[in-house]
Parts: sequence; structure tokens; C-alpha cells
Amino acid sequence: MQLFKNTVISWFLKNKYLFFVFVLGVFLRFYNLGNMPIATHLDEIMNGYVGKFTILNGVDLYGNKWPIFYFNNFGDYPNIMPMYLSGLSAIIFGNTEFAIRFPIALFGGLTILLIYFLTKYLFNDNKIALFSSLTIAIMPWHIVLSRATAEGVTASFIFLLAIYLLIKDQVKKISITTMISLFLLLFTYLLYPSFRIITPLAVVPLFLLTQQRAKKILFIVFALLSLGVTVYISQLPAGKGRFEQTSIISQNSPILPYQSEFISGEGFDNAFKARLLFNKPVMFGREFLKQYTSYFSTSFLFSEGGLPKRYFVPDQGVWYYSYLGIFILFVGLLIIFPDRLSKFYESILVNKQNKANVVYLIYLTLVSLVPAAMTYEDSPNVHRASLFPLFLSIWSGLFFIFLSKIRYRKFSYLAFILFVSIFLEAMFFWNKYLVHANKYQEIYRNGASKNLVEYLNSHKNSYDHIYVSGRNDIPLYYPFFNNIYDRELSNRFELGMRLKEIDNIRLTDDDCFADFFREIESVNTSDLYIMGSNCIIDYEQLIKKSLELTKKDIIYTKQGNEELATFTLEAISK
Repeated sequence: MQLFKNTVISWFLKNKYLFFVFVLGVFLRFYNLGNMPIATHLDEIMNGYVGKFTILNGVDLYGNKWPIFYFNNFGDYPNIMPMYLSGLSAIIFGNTEFAIRFPIALFGGLTILLIYFLTKYLFNDNKIALFSSLTIAIMPWHIVLSRATAEGVTASFIFLLAIYLLIKDQVKKISITTMISLFLLLFTYLLYPSFRIITPLAVVPLFLLTQQRAKKILFIVFALLSLGVTVYISQLPAGKGRFEQTSIISQNSPILPYQSEFISGEGFDNAFKARLLFNKPVMFGREFLKQYTSYFSTSFLFSEGGLPKRYFVPDQGVWYYSYLGIFILFVGLLIIFPDRLSKFYESILVNKQNKANVVYLIYLTLVSLVPAAMTYEDSPNVHRASLFPLFLSIWSGLFFIFLSKIRYRKFSYLAFILFVSIFLEAMFFWNKYLVHANKYQEIYRNGASKNLVEYLNSHKNSYDHIYVSGRNDIPLYYPFFNNIYDRELSNRFELGMRLKEIDNIRLTDDDCFADFFREIESVNTSDLYIMGSNCIIDYEQLIKKSLELTKKDIIYTKQGNEELATFTLEAISK
């Protein structure tokens, strides 16, 4: 026991700074996680409910037995593995916002340690590794995604873990570690769609990093296999669904109307010129470059951030201005003192293998943005580019430690000022996230749905039936927050997660009950009707049938940006 105690104390004293960084990062990802963000987005509820339903019953909402690859969300096919994680968490912690957000926040916290160990192995420098792990720990980009059930965080962790294991194992013969690494790379296909592109691109140059002939052959075969899997998935409905919705080269791409307009604008006599200047490779290539470079813009990185809006923090980029200062100083010193950079470079890269690994890291950094740049919807997209901040943190550590090692007092002062300013910016961001982000995000995060469920629960016993009009999210929110996981629901759910009735609540796609009121002949005064408060109702139709609506309540969201009106239907006394 004493030996164990001494070992723990010794480890802590040796790694106390890493421990502090890790605790800080975990705090930023878990503090008040159940209430921040304030409202639960439909994707979060879907992950938790579908995952738990499938684990408990062995079938998904449509009766499919233990799906592995995806869940059919009516034309969209999200990966189901993250749903299993959220579902398992809901089984352990209950049907709460904290439970469904816990797995992603956990992987977000573990990423801090992974960045440390990978960076330390690459550069053989503890200070670089510590600063890199600190960067990812306090980066707004990674904090916001980790707290909001962004499955790209989990996929990025698994991907980088696989790369770390491969790099550490590269001088050895094929081992269990090698096979585990390749399995993890393939597993990313099941976690987030972006890695169907990133993983094949990442493994293509792997054979160049090893001198083992058997490993070279293995990596080449695996590269061909991963490319084949990507092509195969792209031909399936599950692979085409999201591609058709978001890709810049799909048939729904907004580039195609521009192309047609430009070609017709050139005139019939200039057909050859039009085809030469505005063919698809040119148009798609320019759009790809536009999307790719948008992730390096100052507005995205430092001032405004990206999309979707449910991740929005007001007046906040995904990174801190202080890191822009680090980059500018690094470039300046590179020009002024190229010999010092060369010495620094030689001190941290002790052999050819290390140098090859750093070149590979540069390649991975550039590749990480390719899937995001191939899409146009909600762009620049912080989630599709969720791997990129991990590499930014590694390079930040390298740049900052280089600055701190310049033996001029003024540069030492500058490095200290930048270090302090990073923490000041982090405090500024954290205050905006805690105090101000909720009112900007709630309208994009289905804030009214949980409030409506609470209203239904408190009133459903007072009526024979409650009718809710219009397409809404109640088919998922209601059973989730009421812990309803009966297997027979799999026979009642329709594609698009539609459900016509649950308990005494009847759900209809009929906006404002327009068709319902037109067809109704009898009246039940023990029924309640809920519709948008701005619904235009054809009262003449009701009066002709001697019926009228009597308003009961107005249901507001917490921020008051959406409201629902409740009515009863009664006979008009003659």
C-alpha cells in the first residue's frame, strides 16, 4: 500500500502541470453540463433515445435488429455508434441532458491527454507537449463541441489515437498494436461521415513512414481497402443521403446554376470559351478553394466563429487572438533568425524518423479540412472540421516554445505577455459562454419542445385526448423525458421519426388543424388542442358547424422566442 502511495505521489510531482491542465480542461467541459447549452437539440435527444431504445430492445425505432452502420432519419443517415454511446450513458445516468452529453464531453477531456503524449513523442519536449495540451484544453472550438454532443469529437479522438499508436509502433514489425491502430482507423467510419474521406487520405502515405517491408505491404493493402470501403459506401443510399444534401459536387450543388448562367452569358458564338472557362472541374475547384480557405479567415478563427448557429457564442471566434500574435512573431523570427530555428529544429527532431513524422503531421493537418471544404451547407462548419483544432494545438505548442527559447529579454517579455493574454481571453470567452450564449443559441436548439413536454405531463390527465398540430419533435422528446421504451413502439414509428399517438396525446402533421377542423362533425369538450399561437384559423368553418374554440393557455419558451396556444373545442349554444 505504501509503495502504491509513493508511486502515485511521485507520478503527481513529476506530472503536476499536466494534471492541472487536464483538470482545467475537464472542468470546462463538464461544469453545469446538463444546463449548458440551455436547450436540448433534436440531434441530442435522437442520439440518446434511439441509442437507449435499441440497446434495451435489440431493435431500432423501425424494427431493424441491432443496426451497426446508420440510423435511417428519412433521407439522412447519421451514424448509430454515437447513439449507442449516448444511449448507454442514459441507461447509467438516467434520461437527462447530462447523460446524453456525457460521452462526448468525456472524449473531449481525454483528447487533452492524447495531445500531450502525441506531441511529446513527436518533438521530445515536455514544454511543447504541455502548451499544446493547454491550448486544446481552453480552445473555444473544442470546448463548445465537447459540450454539445458533437460526435466529431469522439471520431477525432479515435482517429488521433490510431495515428499515435501507428507512429510509436512504426519502427517495429507488424504487431497487435499495428492491427489495433488499423482497426481504430476503420472504426472512425462508424462514428462520423467526414472520416470516410479523412481516413483513406491519411493512410495513403503510411507505407513511406516505415522501413519494414511487411508493414509497407500491409499499409498499401489497407490504403486500397479503405479507399474501396469509401467508394462502396458512397454508392449506398446511406452514403448518398447526406452527400446529396451538402456536397459541392452533388446534383443539388448551388454551383451548377452559376455554371449554367455563366455559360449562357458567354453567348452561343463563344461556346468553346464558355466550356473552357466554366467547366465543372474549374467551377468545383474554385468553390473547393473558397471553402477550404474560409477556415483560415480571421473572422472564422478569431472574431465571429462558424456554423451551425446552435454552437454560436456571441462576438467570439473559435480561437484566441493571442495565437495570431504567436504565429506572426514566429514568422517574423523565422525571417530574422533562420539559424536559430534550424538549431531548435535539430534539438527536437533527433532522427530522420522524427522528421518524417513531422512532415506527415503537416500532411494530416492539411487533409483534416478536406471533407469540410467539400460541403457548402452551414459553412464554415465547426463540426465537420472538428479534427483541425487538434492539429492547431500541436503547432501552437511548437511555435510558442520556439518564441520562449529566443535568448533576448524583449522576446521573453513578449512570450510572457502572450501567455497571460491567452488566459485573459479564455476567461473572457468563458464568461460569454456562461452568461450570454444561451439566449443566442436557444432558438436554434428546440427550446420549446421540452417545455411542451412538461406542459403535456401536467395537463394530460385533465383531458381525454390532447391534439398537437404541425410537424414537431414531440415523438422523440415526449418518450425520452417520460422514460418510455416499450418495444411495441417500433411497430408504430414511421420514417422521419413520426408517431401518430402516444399515451392520450395525438400528433398530426396538419398545421393549425386546417384539415381537422374542416372535416370534424362532432365535438368532445374533454379534448385539448395545441397549435402555434400565430395560426390563422378558419372560424367560419367552425361557426357553420356550431363549434368554437375557447383559448386556455399560452405556452412560452424560457426566452419567449416561441409560443404555443392551447384551445378546447366547444359547441356554440343556440
